[in-house]
Amino acid sequence: MKYAVFVTSLLTALIAHDAQSAAIEVSGVQTYVGGTTDVTGSGSTGNFSLGTGVGSYAVFDMQIDGSDYADLRVSYIADDGGIGSNVMIAQTSNSQNLKDTGTVSILFNIGNSSGGGGTFQFDWFTAGSFVNGVEQSGSSLLTDSILYTTFDIDYEQYVATDSSQLNYYALDDDTILTADLNETTGMLNIKDNDANSTFDNPETAAQFMTTGTASHQFEMGKQFEDGNALFMFEFRDPSEVLAETGFNPVQVSIPEPSSVTLSALTLVAAFGLRRIFRI
Repeated sequence: MKYAVFVTSLLTALIAHDAQSAAIEVSGVQTYVGGTTDVTGSGSTGNFSLGTGVGSYAVFDMQIDGSDYADLRVSYIADDGGIGSNVMIAQTSNSQNLKDTGTVSILFNIGNSSGGGGTFQFDWFTAGSFVNGVEQSGSSLLTDSILYTTFDIDYEQYVATDSSQLNYYALDDDTILTADLNETTGMLNIKDNDANSTFDNPETAAQFMTTGTASHQFEMGKQFEDGNALFMFEFRDPSEVLAETGFNPVQVSIPEPSSVTLSALTLVAAFGLRRIFRI
């Protein structure tokens, strides 16, 4: 028990914990990217529309605990491998049976048999910074930390982000995903190993708590194959989508560049403690 108490104290000091609890959710859409917003099955060509290209963006009205909070612009900023104009960015209506309209869905089609994806930027502006999707003079970014929860990372999908924009990331204590801080310098890459999942499976969900600058980039796609890739994002703390499925996120703080080894030890200890205390 003394060992467990010592390690618990160490983890408390090393792992960032944000006590903020807020229900940030989509309350409306000013403009979206794509044709139709229902992603039934694996999606269809109707989800995409002609004229979509790098630089296209959607704008969502966001609320927090029922009050106006922000205008969220989600932009398609880079084609990282064969998705071209086959992109949808929308308020969730039906994303493979997820019908939680408080969330954002991003769907794209990868044309390369060896995999690929795209980079998307989430910019959180003060409420009223956009009107009908057009940025207004005097617009400004928030300086709040945002909790992102993304679901259903399967079929060799990945979600990667600049680790410097994170306070911590979190995976379920029974996760089947891999978190890699070494594959690309300065990047955190969350990867799947050919799972077959659903949106409400905590084992294929990931969370990211950002630092105070409310502009964040995520690279998303498939590692080894072509086809449609669907990514869904929630911003509530804690997650409502995973509330009933036993999601137990283990927070792992993002280290300074010289402390990657310490981060790996912290991750091992965190998962070990979860399993010790569940026995």
